[in-house]
Amino acid sequence: MVMSPARSNDIRQTHDRSQAGLKPDRLAPGSLYIVTQPLINGRFHWSLLSVDLNGSITQYQWHEYHGGRTAEKYSAQHIERTSSIYNGINVLAYFKIGGYRHIDQDHFDECCREVFKWSYGTVQENRAHDITPKTWLLRVLDQFVTGGVIVRFDTVQDLEYAVATLSRYKERQFLEAFLKQQPYIAPVMEL
Repeated sequence: MVMSPARSNDIRQTHDRSQAGLKPDRLAPGSLYIVTQPLINGRFHWSLLSVDLNGSITQYQWHEYHGGRTAEKYSAQHIERTSSIYNGINVLAYFKIGGYRHIDQDHFDECCREVFKWSYGTVQENRAHDITPKTWLLRVLDQFVTGGVIVRFDTVQDLEYAVATLSRYKERQFLEAFLKQQPYIAPVMEL
């Protein structure tokens, strides 16, 4: 689906007014989630949420950066509670990754920082070199599988396919809710 920037902003504003935050207890302590958010042209922003054993939530992502010589960067940010909206963009779903063995935040952060050590000057240059939020996230997951942090029978590519397919389905539900002027609450889905 192709959505104009103006239409995209209308959707964000409508849901900013109508969405309540999700209860933090919807996310299990010691767990890991992939979060998808809709972009234009049927694409999604991908990020990770790690919930420590005490229920504290940290969002890890590769994202655009305004204020430096690079177009994008890695960041980790503590968040107070889950929400159906981050940075003005709706969340389509929280995908809980089965087989995750909780690791401390320092080790998690180190794995995330290792993926892309630098960024090109523009987002377009990054995309031309396959530097995207999704490829960053998949490489983090590959490290976790290789290191035994995630133990599953399926592959990271299987997870990617499931998340992309379910995100497309959830995007249709989100757009239907928008057109009917109804709230959309991002579900938690186990993979």
